[in-house]
Amino acid sequence: MHRVSNGKILMTKTQWRAVAATLACLCSPLAWASDEVEPNDSCQSAQSIGSVPAKSVSGTIDSGDVDYFKLKATPGSFLTIDLKGSPSGAGTIADTVLSAFTSSCIKITQSSASSGEARLLVEIPEDGKLRLAAAGQSGSTGTYTMTVTAPVGIYGRVTQKNSSDQPAIGPVSFSVCQDPQYELCVYYYVPNAPIQVDYNTVSFLVDTSNLATGRYQLAISGYPKSGNALAVWRSPPLDLVKGQSQQLSPELEPMPAEISALSVCPSPIATGSACEFQYQVLNTTTEVLDVELRASIEVTSGGPVSQSAFDLGSKGGPTPIAKTIAAGQTATVKQSINVPSDVPPGATGLVSIYAYRQGQPQRAIGSLPILYYTVGTSGSATISAPDNQ
Repeated sequence: MHRVSNGKILMTKTQWRAVAATLACLCSPLAWASDEVEPNDSCQSAQSIGSVPAKSVSGTIDSGDVDYFKLKATPGSFLTIDLKGSPSGAGTIADTVLSAFTSSCIKITQSSASSGEARLLVEIPEDGKLRLAAAGQSGSTGTYTMTVTAPVGIYGRVTQKNSSDQPAIGPVSFSVCQDPQYELCVYYYVPNAPIQVDYNTVSFLVDTSNLATGRYQLAISGYPKSGNALAVWRSPPLDLVKGQSQQLSPELEPMPAEISALSVCPSPIATGSACEFQYQVLNTTTEVLDVELRASIEVTSGGPVSQSAFDLGSKGGPTPIAKTIAAGQTATVKQSINVPSDVPPGATGLVSIYAYRQGQPQRAIGSLPILYYTVGTSGSATISAPDNQ
């Protein structure tokens, strides 16, 4: 209670402190900032930083220390969490690591960075609660600043169409569209638009902080968890300006021609001899597919020409293999390559299969790396399958 005396408002010290704290929050540009408070060295005793986005916490990591925090946000929304130290002048710690957990303390993902400053892109769980752990990498100690903000850029989490399985995503590319028809967005390097991918949560963020105004396209490829067929997703054209943010929900779906390996030659094989391989092409569409098939071979050696590539088609020549495949049906294809004998030991080769619509070799509708070979020192080569098989 306060009282009035001679026109003045009289308050206790406690009341004055409350008013002062309120005014500080209203007036300070750093009203969203707070300090780490111990004890917060376990997930169960995490320090609350309230509702987000827009939070900043300053703290100190001592030897063996981990600082835990908990927050609330809208379920399904995304947050960018940065843990900074000496590289950016936001603290004295040289190398940080950052982890995210559910409210039940189940780890969602973890990040450390070669730059020394960890960053996470996290989707808020269904209960709207998230826990974070800040620590030093490899025993690093010192002060830090952790910020929690809304992402700036194009971001989201990749799913698999018609399946609850989490896919294994590969390259995420961001293209400039130089024509209104987005199929022609073929330039995959966009200056000033770094891409962050979290392979644990299959989430991505294309930073648009310094992006020039224009039309762009996002493309993602990956492999479904249950198989080895390449799946893809491409956004419609995106008309973007600097600093624009947009959440997308890409669904990977199989390419029209789904290629799967059946067999490859036994390993090892004598150099100079032929390695025969066999694969199937499934038409995943509801229409007849007229396809052309080529084996693309990339050879890497330590000689004057360190890398070369060439295509192999029908009967070992450049002419592609042509197949007509009914909807939902498969075609079996056999091909062979000659393992070279005139390359130094240690030379490697990667054989990948590409399917194209007939007459359109610039537009692949299916692909699969099918085998590796490595030339040894005794006139033989070892054959192995890529990780996706």
